[in-house]
Amino acid sequence: MNKILFFFLIFLTAIFQAQVIAGFTFTENDKPLSEVNIYVDGSKIHTVSEVNGSFSLDVQNQKNTTIVFQKNGYETFTVSIADALGEKVKVVLLKIQDIEEVVLIPYTDEAYKRYINYFLGQFVGFDQVNVKIKNQKSLQFAFDKTNQILKVKAPQTLIINNKKLAYQVQFNLINFEADFRNNTVAYSGTSFFKEVNPKQINHANRINAYHGSIMHFLRSAYQNQIAEQGFWVNHVVKLEKDKAKVNKSALAVIATKIPTSYFIKKFSDGKVLEFKDILQVNYPKHYFAVKKGSIIKETSSVQQTSYIYVDGNLFEIYPDGNSSDPELMILQGNLTNNKMENFLPLDYEPKID
Repeated sequence: MNKILFFFLIFLTAIFQAQVIAGFTFTENDKPLSEVNIYVDGSKIHTVSEVNGSFSLDVQNQKNTTIVFQKNGYETFTVSIADALGEKVKVVLLKIQDIEEVVLIPYTDEAYKRYINYFLGQFVGFDQVNVKIKNQKSLQFAFDKTNQILKVKAPQTLIINNKKLAYQVQFNLINFEADFRNNTVAYSGTSFFKEVNPKQINHANRINAYHGSIMHFLRSAYQNQIAEQGFWVNHVVKLEKDKAKVNKSALAVIATKIPTSYFIKKFSDGKVLEFKDILQVNYPKHYFAVKKGSIIKETSSVQQTSYIYVDGNLFEIYPDGNSSDPELMILQGNLTNNKMENFLPLDYEPKID
């Protein structure tokens, strides 16, 4: 993501408060840079640099994610909390340069008009009434007809208002690519959350977004509680072409209700998701509603089935439900519903009366 050709981290003096990251932001000319958005990725933890470039951010026990330094017109930069925790840092942001190059796929207004609805469906989700991108017109679209690939970039941080979950999300879209030939969509970015009308939050909406999500599943797997949380996982393989006959993408279940130890391994001081083939994740989704001031779980459920294509890749997972390289984890089915309409901060905990 970062193409900044400098070493941004200068150790000056240790900060006595172990959970605080502080320092200064500068331009490449060594001038203080103010109004830099500084936040813990995927959280509500945020600050802005002062006129003299100084900042101080309490990361609130977050350890497994990154600090993002973002200002429109400048290259976004990230650093892991582990590398910066307890130290003062100097961060230099470079201005975005318009470099002359051969543009093979131009970003056009025509592509925007043609593909905006597709992008919103993949990025926002179905609920585009309650979830809106405030600066949607800043998006730029390019379509490669030869390779059937759609690319989207956002020169500005996207401001996303989610009325249903009562969050405003500021999302720095790094990459969005849809491959129509292979029917895949991948995007990545950084984000921070702001509460909107906290006294009017419908907690049932947040609980519904959480239950059965990839965050819920990874938290359950990390804690070795997939069965207790309602999940069951099957071992699935792709059939060979001659066995699959007409359906070349046919799958076969070879082991049912496998234990967590089949796909979660201990690694150093943490845990990793590692598996040879495909995980089929099943979950009976119960919805929640507010009735007479209390959150009630409905008795009926909807069966959800998803697939995680691990195939020997290794992903470190964390107690908050995050993972290393989440954009590389291939998901199919209901676990792909982690779109903006269901997007929750990493510190979210479901609250049921």
